[in-house]
Amino acid sequence: MGDLKSGETFEDRVYITDDAGDPALGLTTTCKFYDEEGNETNGVTAELGNGLYHCTDFTPDADGTWNTIWGVTDEGTYTIEHRAKEFKVGGGSIDDVETKVDVIDEYHDVPAQNAVANAQMNEVLGNKTDEPAFFDSDTASLMRYAKAGALTGGGVSYVGICDAGMAPSTVTVVCDDLKGFGDDFFNTDWVMEVALNANSHGNAPEGNAPRDIQDYASATGTFEVAAFSQEVEPSDRILISKRHLQVIDKTAMAAVPTVDSLGYKISQFLADGDGDFATGTPLPADTSLYDILLLLKAETDQLPNWRFNVPYAMDPVVDAIASAAEESLTAGSVALTYPTGATRVSATLQAYLQIANKAATAHHIGVTLQAQKNGGGYGDLVDLTANPPVSLVDVDGATASFAVSIDVTAEVDTSGVTYDFKWLVDSDDAGALNYTSNFVLVMTYSM
Repeated sequence: MGDLKSGETFEDRVYITDDAGDPALGLTTTCKFYDEEGNETNGVTAELGNGLYHCTDFTPDADGTWNTIWGVTDEGTYTIEHRAKEFKVGGGSIDDVETKVDVIDEYHDVPAQNAVANAQMNEVLGNKTDEPAFFDSDTASLMRYAKAGALTGGGVSYVGICDAGMAPSTVTVVCDDLKGFGDDFFNTDWVMEVALNANSHGNAPEGNAPRDIQDYASATGTFEVAAFSQEVEPSDRILISKRHLQVIDKTAMAAVPTVDSLGYKISQFLADGDGDFATGTPLPADTSLYDILLLLKAETDQLPNWRFNVPYAMDPVVDAIASAAEESLTAGSVALTYPTGATRVSATLQAYLQIANKAATAHHIGVTLQAQKNGGGYGDLVDLTANPPVSLVDVDGATASFAVSIDVTAEVDTSGVTYDFKWLVDSDDAGALNYTSNFVLVMTYSM
């Protein structure tokens, strides 16, 4: 018999046949229970029908080995299948299973934040609230290392989000994500810039030149920096990096460039014309390096073939389309004016299209890229409708992207006019799609 628990009601059944081998019906039966001490208990039996009889009222009251023995009080010859049985109550495999279930259940519990225990796999994996672990440790969870990895750039750059309770400031920045490196760790040759102004994207201090880090308090992740033009605020995203990664010094060249920066070296080189970095003065006020180069060209005519690229980026636009016919997406426009003294050399259009499936339908999409000059009517630049280049699987949320880079020198040939670019899309299914289109016109000029 299988394991039973003490206090668990037990039902035992037997099958009885007569001397002809047929099911014995209407018998008066007995079922006696015996515990390990030999104590006897009479059970209450009942007929189920078709030769089956059962006893339903017995509940073993102690662990141990128990027996059942069936009998028939009627006269006659009867055969009782499995007349005597033995079964075990309590202990054994049931307790073992319950113990193992408790252990398995513990594996699914989330450990406390920054737990150092290392006995179960859940402790190795960690807690979503674990803090980043930037250095080797035998007590850190995988979650702590994963968070550290997301914040670092190979030991030469780190990102973090300013604390929610931080007081807005141009010089004091608190970032709990970046604590624990040791006092003064970032004091030498490290700079900070604001990668994202959380409540006013695109506005200062986002876009300010990197600021020197002057002091770092490890316990709180507090940085003291050269002043930003506007206050750094809670939830702003900051980037900490080594100074040598700043290939181009963004300090305004109309003022005094940072000592030993690229701008400083250039200003020294240009100041006295001898190419010696040891002496020199900053660029004159309100004079850029570009101004200086133009003056050099005018004075010496040494730059007759100097060329430079100017990108004209158009804002991305999203169009929601649900059609199996060809549809025109929103155009990108640029009012083009050549820089003073510049001559057009070439024009290249970089066109991007991202498509997101909004329903569980498959699509095959042909695309056509068009352009027009000063509202004079669109003409095809690329027509890929015969062999649709884009396919989407029948999964809501599936995405696909398509991009081309095409020479449009013949089309973009005049300064002072507006050029428009757009996609035509043609899907073979009317399921809903979101199309995100974006264009960048890159002009190459000579001076």
